[in-house]
Amino acid sequence: MVWWEDDPALLDSLVSGLAKEFLDLSVKKQGGKVVVFGDWHVYMDKEYATSYTIKIDLPDDYPISMPVVYETGNRIKKSVDTHFIRSEIRGNYSAIPIYSACLFAPPERWERWPPGSNFNDFLKGPVNDFFLSQAYYELTGKWLFGERPHGIEGIFDYYAEKLNLKTEQVSIILKCLQYALIRDVKSHVKCPCDKSKRLISCHWRLIKGIVDILPREQIIIDIKRMSENYLRKQRILSGEPGML
Repeated sequence: MVWWEDDPALLDSLVSGLAKEFLDLSVKKQGGKVVVFGDWHVYMDKEYATSYTIKIDLPDDYPISMPVVYETGNRIKKSVDTHFIRSEIRGNYSAIPIYSACLFAPPERWERWPPGSNFNDFLKGPVNDFFLSQAYYELTGKWLFGERPHGIEGIFDYYAEKLNLKTEQVSIILKCLQYALIRDVKSHVKCPCDKSKRLISCHWRLIKGIVDILPREQIIIDIKRMSENYLRKQRILSGEPGML
């Protein structure tokens, strides 16, 4: 059963919330899914700047999974450089590319739209920041909130930032995250960054900060993805056949 059938009150709350704060957005059921669509207005320094035509698909297991945001007015040139993720749907004769907004690196979800947040929070936070940044880029050629690398590199960048490490310190990042999965770290354990220091008095505070934000399942998924990426790069560097 999909979320809006399982919990009709959640859909009612979403509709009423939009009616109170986002009059230019509408809700409809399309192909068995709930879709939000309309005009998204961008304001800079409390003054109207521009608008984008958008569509937001709510997944069947919303709010467990994230809504997916599209810019449908073809105002923005879609690419990884403008923070869009390319995927494909199968047509009758060929694959049709579609581009969804990359709002943030996957682990950032737990800070940017944590459990308990509603749909309006999603709009006022990640969606607003995304299109505000797009409008600012159109005017200045710069990204308002900086720019995190794309794909797996963005995940590395997130954890490097949290651990006050460099993104190229991959093995140290991964070792720190392994400790994030341990319930009780012994006081004598050495820190991955420096064997002369104890973990408990070095990186443990930063590791604990990650544990306080992210669910264990997210950390496990990210360790797996980063480890696979790291091993693949090591095999390429070693000249292993078939890795190029």
